[in-house]
Amino acid sequence: MKKLFFSIFFLSIILFGFFFPSSISAANLWTNPSSGSYAKGSTIKVNVGVNTTEAVNAVQANLNYPADKLLFTSVSTAGSALTIIAEKGGGGGVVRIAGGTPTPGFSGSKFIAAVYFTVLADSGSAGISFAGDSAIFKDSDNQNVYSGGSGASFTFSSQAATPQETQATPEADKSQEETSTAPIISEVKVTDVTKKSVTITWNTDVKASSVVEWGLTDSYGVTNSDEELVTEHKIELASELLLPGVDYRFRVISRDAKENETVGDGSSFRTSGYEITIRVLDKTGKPIKGAEILLYSEPRRGTTDEDGKVVFTDVSTGKHGLAINYRGLTETKEVEVMETETPQTFEVKIAKSRLSIATFLPYIIGVLILLLVIGLGFYWKKIKRNKLDKNVMPVSIDVEPPAEKPSL
Repeated sequence: MKKLFFSIFFLSIILFGFFFPSSISAANLWTNPSSGSYAKGSTIKVNVGVNTTEAVNAVQANLNYPADKLLFTSVSTAGSALTIIAEKGGGGGVVRIAGGTPTPGFSGSKFIAAVYFTVLADSGSAGISFAGDSAIFKDSDNQNVYSGGSGASFTFSSQAATPQETQATPEADKSQEETSTAPIISEVKVTDVTKKSVTITWNTDVKASSVVEWGLTDSYGVTNSDEELVTEHKIELASELLLPGVDYRFRVISRDAKENETVGDGSSFRTSGYEITIRVLDKTGKPIKGAEILLYSEPRRGTTDEDGKVVFTDVSTGKHGLAINYRGLTETKEVEVMETETPQTFEVKIAKSRLSIATFLPYIIGVLILLLVIGLGFYWKKIKRNKLDKNVMPVSIDVEPPAEKPSL
């Protein structure tokens, strides 16, 4: 029922890119900043982007870095031109970022992701370069038009540059204190839910960006974002990847102007689906009241009313299995929900009076035992009476007639 369109979408683009030759168009990857000097223990933020003259719909950006001098810490795709994130992560000298966006794609110079490193070395330098298996795919024919990438080179020292001294003021101290910690996320809500869209809102205690990662699992995979720094956040998810009547997982992320980031807890929402009516009838076409229906592909339960009907709401499209239980009997049926606004009613017939001997077996055994007990009782009573009759001997009594009185 629930299809992983995100992975299929991206993999299809990859396959087309490998099997079709590259066109004369070219696109490249870039990093920003491309150079700089950093102290041991400091953080380097490297922005990764794509530059293309024609619309593209998928990017695979793979970076190489010296693991003995730089420690990979994280990748952020907040504000990325890629709305579908198939891969982001790194370690051991390699960072991999992959994703796409539905047609018509995008063109121009676009931000893809921000990669964060911690400096391990106190001297020397390190270069960050794009690996040869990076790729950029055109939207029109899915051809790989990647022509190369411009990396970055950084130098290291044991101490950070001395910051410019400023006169301390209470207002400055307060501002520094407010931005020393990550934003606090609160009041995350899901509103305006439809079959193809949903709105996520939340608040932060300081101005920060708005990012929603969502998908079918806790791996998410799709990102919607707004880089404007606000305290009241609102992101509308309106995508063909949203399917009616399906449960999705999501989380919100906010990052302030000082790059302090907070990732919210995972939560879920369900898109509006279709309303269907299941009507249960017996073999003669009469409605059956009290039948228990299990829509086990969801799963959802209901009991039929006097008209033999039960209604399920927010049901996804496709085939659904039904388990109908009535008077101890269970039958399975299948219905197919279509993508239509027309009310959908499915009539299913079951054998109302088809009862097996197993249903009555306990009652039959009980009756037989009762009859046996009653029969044994009568039999025992009869035997006892016969014994009494044999033990009683007949007694004869001679009675003499009274003597006659003499007459005077």
